[in-house]
Amino acid sequence: MNGMCAVYPRRDTPVNKELLRNMARAMSHRGNAIGFRCFEKVGLGVADWHETDETVREVKPFYWTPDEYWVAADVRLDNRAYLTHTIKAHGILLEVGSDEELIAAAYSLWGENCVDQLMGDFAFVLWDARQRRMIGARSPSGLRPFFYHLNDRRLLCASDPRQLLEDHTVSRHLNDAWVSIWLTQGKGHWDKTIYRDIQQLLPGHYLIADRQRIRVAQFWKATPRAMQKYKKQEDYFEHFRSLFFEAVRDRLTSDHPLLFDLSGGLDSSSVVCTAAEIWKQEGKSDPMYCFHIYSDQYADVDEREYAQLVARKYPLIEMIYTSRDENLAFDGAFDSRPWLSVPTIPPLVFPQIRNKHWRIASELGARGYLPGCFGDHLMCADTSYLKWYVSDRSPIELLRELLLWWKIHGITLPRSLYWALRPRNNHYVGISQDEFSIPWVTPVVWKEEKQRLKVDDDYFRCECPDPRGRRLLKMMRWHTDCVTVQGSDVLAAGLETREPFSDIRLIEFLLATPPQYQIGLGQPKFLLRAAMKGILPEPIRQRRDKGRSARLFCRGISKHHSQLEHLVANMPDIISPFINAKRLIETIHRVSLGDQVFDPALYGALTLVLWAHRLPWAGGMLR
Repeated sequence: MNGMCAVYPRRDTPVNKELLRNMARAMSHRGNAIGFRCFEKVGLGVADWHETDETVREVKPFYWTPDEYWVAADVRLDNRAYLTHTIKAHGILLEVGSDEELIAAAYSLWGENCVDQLMGDFAFVLWDARQRRMIGARSPSGLRPFFYHLNDRRLLCASDPRQLLEDHTVSRHLNDAWVSIWLTQGKGHWDKTIYRDIQQLLPGHYLIADRQRIRVAQFWKATPRAMQKYKKQEDYFEHFRSLFFEAVRDRLTSDHPLLFDLSGGLDSSSVVCTAAEIWKQEGKSDPMYCFHIYSDQYADVDEREYAQLVARKYPLIEMIYTSRDENLAFDGAFDSRPWLSVPTIPPLVFPQIRNKHWRIASELGARGYLPGCFGDHLMCADTSYLKWYVSDRSPIELLRELLLWWKIHGITLPRSLYWALRPRNNHYVGISQDEFSIPWVTPVVWKEEKQRLKVDDDYFRCECPDPRGRRLLKMMRWHTDCVTVQGSDVLAAGLETREPFSDIRLIEFLLATPPQYQIGLGQPKFLLRAAMKGILPEPIRQRRDKGRSARLFCRGISKHHSQLEHLVANMPDIISPFINAKRLIETIHRVSLGDQVFDPALYGALTLVLWAHRLPWAGGMLR
């Protein structure tokens, strides 16, 4: 991943060059070459990776000569062939063929509607010098971050909140709503950021700034463009398989080695096996480096037998094994390291194992990392969507769905109606919490969370009236928190995260596929299992269990309980309104005595404490 930033003064004042320079330098972990350019009305900065240290030099935003456009982007386009052909067909010449040039040419051809033509992962700002207009955009999957700050003096855009904090007028006060969701769910809120004064451009949205105003608009919605209708269920399997192969193939393009995550689960194994099949078809002999984390002590955590099934089937795979037992949670978490502008669990809770992996990545010269992330969310369709028709008071639509279940699968109306009416947990992230299960959270947190959940529910109902797409849209929104703010260790290794399961073609296919063809009763991820027949080793395709790391998380707390209790007892004032230190210390002590307390909220609380202790302005103990 690369980096970008922009400064757009709202008054007739020059660009603050010193601020722009500092914002560009603050993304040094996103590239070994950094540069910026000031214009009459805007300033842009970029970060990029060069091959070797000898070639490191200052870079500039891309300049599109014909129309005087400047582009700063963090981008990886999938439909380069389509864009190139279409642009040339309109008589527009391309010189270098870079993703930035394709964005500029697309804007020249379609204007702000160019975002509808771009497919891939992108976050960019484009300055139209002739029109004196700036446009910023973020792809629907949201895998590239886009943060901004707006006040009466200027608009600031960046890839990382750290860059915006270079402006000392941007408040460092925390956002109560964001922290409340983090402490009850273990992940940040999809619409907010941890800072009160910093916003994020939502996925599938663009921002336009000109003389008249600054506006944000949506260009992608989670609604089916055309319903897929096949006569046979096997046709849906085949279509999904072909799209998945395209998604993986587009992410294999690289002049450098690629790294894969291979846990042995269904999702990561599907990515690795599909990539191996593609390389076999193309006659490639390059090794596929796969990370696998195992445990010798706990059989329910050790998944080596499944990962080795994949490795035996595809000889190109080279396994890189790491022991969980030797790299527990919080090992290395108290060592000196740079601060992060946002709490991020993996680099703060598992720094030792992360550092080992990314050191290997740097030694190999890898530039791409393909995990199986978002597979759980993308393939999560089940009959719970029927309950939304009940809560939305849509009896006609509910009856239509029940009749389809009867027609396609022979499921009787009474049985399918039972699915719709039986009690279910429809919480937006699948976890229902209360004051008793999370005693270390203060009352102000529960008040904020309750308000936020009501606002969220209203938003998603309005945004996606169709219950089938609403759940997937929620998963998309919440998933961006896991990937947009990568730890500096990943970015400093020069790695670009590429998620096949987040491909917009897969998402739109599932939005247009009737749930009766996605769901197999008693078979989680039914569609993926069917599509991967003959690709995956059969024991993996049929497995129902999944490795659990709860014990290892608790072992890490037990091992480091004294240090954790000390940090909690002396936590910085900025987080003390949200956490009851006495109750959290009691929980840590219980775990150290053998109690199995595994909860995303506990992850979140301890991560927030570690994060706050490293902030330069918080007066913590880990600076």
